[in-house]
Amino acid sequence: MIIKAPTGYGKTLISLTLYTAIMLGRKDLGFRVIHVLPLRAIGDKFFRDLTREPSEDSKKPGLLWILKNNGLQVNPRDVGLQHMSSRGSPFLAKRYVITTIDTFITSLFKLPVSEIAMAVRRGTAHYEISRGFIYSSTVILDEFHLYVLQGSFKGERTLTSIISALKGLIDAEIPIIIATATLPKKVQKIIEKEIKLEADDAIIEEIAGPAKDMPRRNLKIDLIDYHNVDKSVLLDQISNESCKRSLEGSVLVISNTVGDAIDIYSRIRDRVKNIRECGSDVRLLHSRMAGFHRSEVLKWLESSEDKDRKIKKGSILVATQVVEAGVDVSFDHLITEASPPDNLIQRIGRIARRGGEGYIIIYPFQDKSKHVYIEDIVKETIKRIREKKEQSTIELALEIYDEYIRNPQDLLKIDLLRSLYELDRNLSLNHRILIKLLNEFCTLTRDSEILPVITEDLYNLYKKRKDSGDSVKIDDFIVPLDTETIIRNSERIKGFLIDEEIVKLEDNSPKDLQNLIMKFNRMIKSRDANICLSIEMMKYSIDAFLIEANYDLERGLILRGDTF
Repeated sequence: MIIKAPTGYGKTLISLTLYTAIMLGRKDLGFRVIHVLPLRAIGDKFFRDLTREPSEDSKKPGLLWILKNNGLQVNPRDVGLQHMSSRGSPFLAKRYVITTIDTFITSLFKLPVSEIAMAVRRGTAHYEISRGFIYSSTVILDEFHLYVLQGSFKGERTLTSIISALKGLIDAEIPIIIATATLPKKVQKIIEKEIKLEADDAIIEEIAGPAKDMPRRNLKIDLIDYHNVDKSVLLDQISNESCKRSLEGSVLVISNTVGDAIDIYSRIRDRVKNIRECGSDVRLLHSRMAGFHRSEVLKWLESSEDKDRKIKKGSILVATQVVEAGVDVSFDHLITEASPPDNLIQRIGRIARRGGEGYIIIYPFQDKSKHVYIEDIVKETIKRIREKKEQSTIELALEIYDEYIRNPQDLLKIDLLRSLYELDRNLSLNHRILIKLLNEFCTLTRDSEILPVITEDLYNLYKKRKDSGDSVKIDDFIVPLDTETIIRNSERIKGFLIDEEIVKLEDNSPKDLQNLIMKFNRMIKSRDANICLSIEMMKYSIDAFLIEANYDLERGLILRGDTF
């Protein structure tokens, strides 16, 4: 089934409904639910919303605790959160699994994430265990548009891997739900064509507008031209506008790049000190934050809600794309950088989410953002919005993708599609095939690898909290960075994290680590060397790179010349 429904419709709760049905005896749905999401941040928030324990300092117990306390046969302990920084269900075995697309894909194609390192080093893996649990489940692919759009069409590997997975699961008659707010027609058509769906096999449900019982929103959209001003002046104007509007309500500011988000946050923070000029509180949220830091910001968001579940007046959140999906919050004002139509739809979905008035300001696309999104798509989106400033215009702007995609087959890597499908169907093929594919493509679900890094101050903070008796995990003190960012900052790599200990690069480093450094340096010099750092890290049991950088407990990881 493919479900297309507006933001705020409650698509994410489909898995909770299915899990509850299974626990009440619906064995035709399988023995578990596996809820697949594109981003770890979305999974972290959803897991908290489901399992938050009732306590005196928690006004909002998790949904499963509410159901259990009302007599339903559900158990919050059934939920497992599994991704790079959380190992709640390594083989996807729990009755209700929340996981990411990369974990799901590798587990389905015979390389469970819990055993990737062992498979790379020793050549063996218990891959049929996780496959057995997947093939006895109902699978939900949520926020599907984030897998394949992202305004850059860098999702070819992801779309190819997902279609390969869908083909195998549908052949085995596994119940599957694809949930999305936005999906271009040509992308939907290629999915239907490749998995050969017939009318009797699939239900494509498109919900055009809000449900009758959903709160009504009245949104006003303005576009502001700051094209001819200095960048510093622009950021000042954005921070000034944010502060002014925070005196009237809550404000969400979204930048396309981490560097600009940090800069805007710093300017607003300086103004917050004078409550007559600005709101009472400001926080920052982006991808280059450690797990414990993101959790603290999400807790702040929860505590900032009023009795109507709206973010309180005076609260300001500065963020990047990480807030676009899966974060169920309702602000009064949005100030956002111009972006592709699907991103704008998601951003606007965080405004007046509980109903009422909402105000949106869109400021010009910045040069740094050309590394993130296709400029022509953004320009065409803004042109159409300018002609008629309504939310429906933004939704219609999705047609831009159908105009831009001339040949839908170009969205697929055909050789990879065939290899994965054959790997799934052929019992004689094992995990070594996927390792070979990973060595070729480095990643099956992203345009570039995402690698873990840690700083000395983060490591020292982890040790301090652990020594004081806090229940902490080293994974929560690691920051994800893409390969390009690591290459740009290669001179800052000073060592590794191995078995929760720091190993610095020195002349007396073990010979095998010196070999890795040689490979790493070769990759940096050539820029296109056929070396996948994640595979190399597994070979040497490396948990993270030690990077020489500051980690600010307000702003996250700070790198020189930030552009992302």
